[in-house]
Amino acid sequence: MKTKWYALSIAGYLISHNLNALDNQQPVGLSEFKTVSNVTKDELLLAPISFTTQGLEYFMRDVFNNPYYSQEILPHNFRHLLQFLYHGRESASRAYAKSVLKLFGNKLKGTEYINAYAFTAMLPHFESLLKPYVTPDAVTLFDQMQKTLNNFLYNSFLSQFDMLKQNPDLFFDQVSQSFVEQLRAQYDQHEQVMLIHVQQAAYRFLDTCISKLIWSSQDHKTIWPSMRSIAHHLEQCAQCDILTDLDALDDLYWSLTHRFAYFLTLAADDLPVCFYEGIKQDLAANPLLLCTMEEQEASLKTKEEHLMQALLTGEAKARMRVQA
Repeated sequence: MKTKWYALSIAGYLISHNLNALDNQQPVGLSEFKTVSNVTKDELLLAPISFTTQGLEYFMRDVFNNPYYSQEILPHNFRHLLQFLYHGRESASRAYAKSVLKLFGNKLKGTEYINAYAFTAMLPHFESLLKPYVTPDAVTLFDQMQKTLNNFLYNSFLSQFDMLKQNPDLFFDQVSQSFVEQLRAQYDQHEQVMLIHVQQAAYRFLDTCISKLIWSSQDHKTIWPSMRSIAHHLEQCAQCDILTDLDALDDLYWSLTHRFAYFLTLAADDLPVCFYEGIKQDLAANPLLLCTMEEQEASLKTKEEHLMQALLTGEAKARMRVQA
């Protein structure tokens, strides 16, 4: 009885937020926050962030820390996360991206659930906005190289000026070789470590969201397209190095499979037979990578088997309900 009430209450709330979940997901530019009168509480808490000292203080203190924001706004709209990522796109600082993902990921851990349609709408923007952080722009790389070269040459001239006067060719050969070795070591170590940090933060953020997804059983035609879209965009994240490797993608697919199966259990009394039939037909015609990826161990029950079991169980309940 408690599970049924929980499913119905969440479904009802999702219906009221469905349109909002699909709106305002586009990242916002560097808009200034302006105080507006005659606006609703939701509109006020969804206002664009002003990336000034005062604007960020206001957002953290009066918006981000507001319990209503974390429970009623953020689960239905990722606008501010996208705006933060958009704001840092020019510097492409991996430390910044990691900090943003950690900030919102920890906040979402406190929510009861996440609107699956809002998450679905957010993923394409998440993917495109995070790309600069995992593949820094060449200009940024060249700027870093120029600073390193300037410092290196300056120190070399100071410490080896006598060699420069006596044997310029030898001096420049040694300096250039030392510089390349130092640059390679610094770049490889720093960039690889920071790349892994961003990838790990992205993985944790996505896993937190997936583990809380809830769809609306009242509009059953939108559920499977959302599920398929999520699976597709997770694959895209792996292909563009937002995720570390296929193992990370496989882990997220397991989270998605278990969460969808759990939702089917919650909404079993509200989903018609045609819902299950449609999914099985779609999977037969267009298998998801989620279902075709090689599992960690051949003897383990696969994600596809878990998914099909949940679908068959739900379909059996739906048929019994029709016959009753």
